[in-house]
Amino acid sequence: MDQDPKMQGRATPARDAQPNNSATAIEDRRSGSVDNEPVARVTIDTIPKSEVPAGYVTVPYEQPKKKHTGLIIALITLIIALLGAAGAAVWYFVYYNNPETVAFDAINGMLHEKYVTASGQLVSDIEGANMQVKLTADAKSSGFTNDSKFTLELMPRDDSGQDVLEEPIKIILNDVVMSDGVIYFQVDNLVETLDRAMREQSVTEEDLTSSMAMAYELAEVIDGEWWRISVPDIIDEIAPNLEEAKPVREFYSCIISSLGSDIKGEIAAVYEKNRFVNVERMNAKDIESFTTDAGNGIYRVTFDYDKMAGFTNALPHTAYANKVYDCYNTYVDDMYAIAQDSVEPDVETELTKPKHISAEDASEATAKDLEKAFPNDADIYLEISDFGHRLNGLHVNAIHGESKVQSDLKFKYEEVTINAPEKYRPVTDLMEDIMAIIREATYPEEEWADDDDWFYEDDEWSDVQEEPLA
Repeated sequence: MDQDPKMQGRATPARDAQPNNSATAIEDRRSGSVDNEPVARVTIDTIPKSEVPAGYVTVPYEQPKKKHTGLIIALITLIIALLGAAGAAVWYFVYYNNPETVAFDAINGMLHEKYVTASGQLVSDIEGANMQVKLTADAKSSGFTNDSKFTLELMPRDDSGQDVLEEPIKIILNDVVMSDGVIYFQVDNLVETLDRAMREQSVTEEDLTSSMAMAYELAEVIDGEWWRISVPDIIDEIAPNLEEAKPVREFYSCIISSLGSDIKGEIAAVYEKNRFVNVERMNAKDIESFTTDAGNGIYRVTFDYDKMAGFTNALPHTAYANKVYDCYNTYVDDMYAIAQDSVEPDVETELTKPKHISAEDASEATAKDLEKAFPNDADIYLEISDFGHRLNGLHVNAIHGESKVQSDLKFKYEEVTINAPEKYRPVTDLMEDIMAIIREATYPEEEWADDDDWFYEDDEWSDVQEEPLA
């Protein structure tokens, strides 16, 4: 075989091969092995036509076109992202940040919050009374359990508007309301405030009138003590065996148990149908009376009094209201039964059966009545978060005649724990102390008796022991 080595292999001479400017020479060689298996090596070379030996197969060859799949996918992704961003912007500005949506979300959210903490103050200049009043509040709630602290400061002023005292009259009121209806309250800083005011005015206890001295003594009894108000305990203390006490206890228990219903949820449902709060977003820089926290928008409030009337008139028809009606109607029926049993058989007495109450007994509120109830010169602002639409603040500026009122409240929604005070006295003790002070001030060191046969002697009140007739 005298063929050219380049002609060896599987290449088969083609008949009538067409000339071409270039050709692709295909060579198949067997060289080497892997595990005794032949390895095929295919070599594709592009060579000029002038160098192509006779008998080779020549085929046209074109450079493959570059694919742009990655670029197309990137463009599609970008378009989708832009459309999504545009849709999100439309949703945020047109719907989510729409004032009506913002107002509803804020109020509806507040009604559904379990934990709410409020802090702030109200300042009022009462020009006609020459007095500035400042009320500072710190309150927290967990459902219907509440813990509040109110600090009241009174600063008298003279006709020229100057402060009369070096420091204001300051009274602190603390109260805790538990879920079972028991109330604890404390009045603090009362005696200290009175003593300071008396010193500044150069007034001694001897200068006090009898009524002022009695008030000072009452302040000493009340000041700094925690007092417990429990209706069942008061009933047991005052009238433990009174037949009428049982319906009162049951009425109170019925009212407290009705608080376990979803009252806030009912109110929220009524408000959803009667959205009477309208808001308009304001520029916080244009309002100098208060500052807005970052991330919050400030909205000026106006009211739709027709919808407010619808809201007000719907409340008496809620499930909670109906439970209260049932509690009251049961109470009056029980009291009526007791009254009937107490009537002597030979006495002709016709008792009037008590009337039951229902939602139909509630008077209808009108838009005009409600509009009169709200001052027209009050500017009310809500501070609402841009995301989440939480009500974070309430601000009120009002001018009524010569008096000015400014109120600022901030809200937080954090879990809180509320406990009753560890040390307290029953409010019945306070009632007894007050009665003793009044009697002593009214009849000092004198024997006193009334139809109940009580008399005052040796610094205490005692029953009059009637001596038998001789």
